[in-house]
Amino acid sequence: DPSKLACAVAFAFENPMDSCPCQFLVGDGAQLPLAAECCDLATSQDGFEHFPDPVGVLREANRILEPGGRFLIHFATYYTQYGPHLYNFIRVPRAHYFFSDAVMIEAARQIAVELERRAANAQRPMRETPMEQAEREIYQFKHFINRMTLKRFKKIVPQSLGWRLVAFHRYCTTRREILFLELPYLDELCGAVICVLEKSPGSAVSHDDFRRARVCGLPRLM
Repeated sequence: DPSKLACAVAFAFENPMDSCPCQFLVGDGAQLPLAAECCDLATSQDGFEHFPDPVGVLREANRILEPGGRFLIHFATYYTQYGPHLYNFIRVPRAHYFFSDAVMIEAARQIAVELERRAANAQRPMRETPMEQAEREIYQFKHFINRMTLKRFKKIVPQSLGWRLVAFHRYCTTRREILFLELPYLDELCGAVICVLEKSPGSAVSHDDFRRARVCGLPRLM
C-alpha cells in the first residue's frame, strides 16, 4: 500500500499466531519493493480503477512473477453504477452519466452539510464529520479515480508483453444488465471485470483473445 498509515493499521490487526503470517509493505504498484520472479501469484482487488499507471502495474506484476505465475485482477469500470466512488453521498445510480464533476462535488458537499445538521441534533460521537468524509471522498475522486473503462483495459493489457490470457469475465450487479454484455458500447454499463493473466515470456494478449473469452452474468453478490 502506498500509505504508511494503512500499513500501520494492517500491522495492528495482524495475528502473530497465524500459521501463515502476512507482511504489509509500503510501496507503489508500479514499483514494488520485491525481487524479480519471487512469487507465483499476484492479485489486484479493486485497484485498476485507481492506479495512476495501470500499464506500469501490469509490467511490474509480470516482473515479480515466476514463469507460469498468475495475476488475478478484479475491478469495476468507470461507467458502472457508482464509478466516481462518491456513493456515501451521491446515491443516485449512474449520476455521472448526467451531471458534471463539479455538480456532483457540490451535491456531495450540500448533502454533507445536511448530514452534519442532523448529526448535531442527534449528538452522536463521530470518528470524522460528514463534511470531512465528503472532502476525503472528493479528493479521492479528483486524484485517485482514473476512469478506467472496459475499452481502455482491453487496450492496455496488450501493451504489457509477456502475458497469456487465461480468463476474462464480466459480471453484472443486476440481472437486467446481462442483456447489455454483448452489445457494442452498452457493454461499458455492466458491473465489473475479472481477468486472469499468466506470465508467458514471448507471448502477448491480443484483442481477439478478449473477443473469444467467455462472458458470464452473475447476480448481485451482496
